Amino acid sequence: LEETEIEMNDYMFQTKLFKHWVNSGNLVKSTNLAIKVGQHFEERLGLPAQSIRIYTEALDLLRETEDGISKGFSRDVLAMVNTEDLTCIIQLQVALGKALGMAQQTKESVSAFQDALKITQIAKCSPQLKNRSILFPVFDGLASAVKDGQIKQDASCRYEKAMLRRYMQETRLHGDPIYIVHA
Repeated sequence: LEETEIEMNDYMFQTKLFKHWVNSGNLVKSTNLAIKVGQHFEERLGLPAQSIRIYTEALDLLRETEDGISKGFSRDVLAMVNTEDLTCIIQLQVALGKALGMAQQTKESVSAFQDALKITQIAKCSPQLKNRSILFPVFDGLASAVKDGQIKQDASCRYEKAMLRRYMQETRLHGDPIYIVHA
């Protein structure tokens, strides 16, 4: 009982701290805490809907909104983000995609993973991204979606082939031989 109370108090503190970082506009600290709290919701409590809310709230720091509804990332914002912000966006998109999958929201899950790749393509700082391994879970999520039939393909499997080419490209840019072999 005592351990549960300490854990609950710690969680409540982390949630308040997350709100503080969101309100202060600190994407890096918001991301780190969102992922920590979101994983707690998913792994310890089995509540992916709560983690989806937190990931979305952190992503909304850079998204355009209209009447309180998120309209996504503008090209202008993506042109100005630095590599640290881009890393945060990708990490949050991956976490969101996984949480949506856990919540059986498969279309939204696939969209979150696909959006991570689109964002990487559009962001001007993308070529300077040193740790490209943050993109590898995106490819895992998309490969699972292809395997499970959530992404429709033509008879030539062009989607899967294009995804694999992009994965190979990213592993080469990352430069670690183990990822190249895996790809």
